Amino acid sequence: MAPRLPSRVARVAGLAIPDSGDAAQLGIVAPGTAGAAAVVAAAVDRCRDRGMDVIRLAGRRRERDDPFGAVRDLAPAVDAGEDVRSWRDALAARLAGGGAAFVVEDAQWLDEASLRVVVGVAERAGDRGLRIVVTHRPVTGDADLAALDAVLGRNQLLVSLGPLAESEVAE
Repeated sequence: MAPRLPSRVARVAGLAIPDSGDAAQLGIVAPGTAGAAAVVAAAVDRCRDRGMDVIRLAGRRRERDDPFGAVRDLAPAVDAGEDVRSWRDALAARLAGGGAAFVVEDAQWLDEASLRVVVGVAERAGDRGLRIVVTHRPVTGDADLAALDAVLGRNQLLVSLGPLAESEVAE
């Protein structure tokens, strides 16, 4: 039996991977202490409980100067060079072909080219029935991150997690 999740974590994970099995796209904006990692872990567990593969991508602070560095391992057979569209299409095809969920953590640290690939995949997710969960910290002045939020917020409001309340910490 799976451990009981704190209510906030369970609610947001349910938005990311609904019980209905329908594809969903969810953006989560949270400061570092708000529990986004727990939500991601719960969403990944929900996917795996349903027999779905999970393709994970995490932004890395020190890798921001490596164009396509974040997505390179997700589509290793692709020789797309510097073409965002080719990387986007290869990644979307991999997601759609295997019925996998795409989980992006710390998107604020993705290199610019990889972030544009993620935005492109998210823009086509609804049409292709893709499941996407993206987390990032609040950032101002990043046009690509704002574009990602706009895309993810089309069908479902972004989830903004604030610091945990005393009762949530106890839970």
